[in-house]
Order: sequence, then structure tokens, then C-alpha cells
Amino acid sequence: MTHYYITWQPDVAEAGDCFLTHIESERSDLSMGELLDRAFEMEDIDRNGGFGLCSILRCNAPAVVVH
Repeated sequence: MTHYYITWQPDVAEAGDCFLTHIESERSDLSMGELLDRAFEMEDIDRNGGFGLCSILRCNAPAVVVH
């Protein structure tokens, strides 16, 4: 299982507020477009509303919640 972590800020968010979206996939080769499509669907945000992308991290090992 591959885990992707996307941090981004939609234009409708308050300054300094960012979203963190976790996506699990059997694929380790998802494109940025595929990842953003999934993130916007999960967060129920209109992709055409504008956003700033902060980072995309991919982890192939099991994810561990630290806190």
C-alpha cells in the first residue's frame, strides 16, 4: 500500500490555513493530476476555485500515527 500526503491551500481558506489530505492507493505511480483530483473529491472542494499546492509526499511503507 502506498500513502500520499498532500498539503494545499484553497483560495477560499483563511490566510495561513492549509489542508492535509491522506490518500491510500495500490499504485505508487499516481500522477499529480490524479492525486489532486482525488484530494479535491475527498475534501469536496471545487478544483476550479483556485488553490496553492504546498507539498506531495509519498510513503511506500506502512503509515504510523505518531500523535
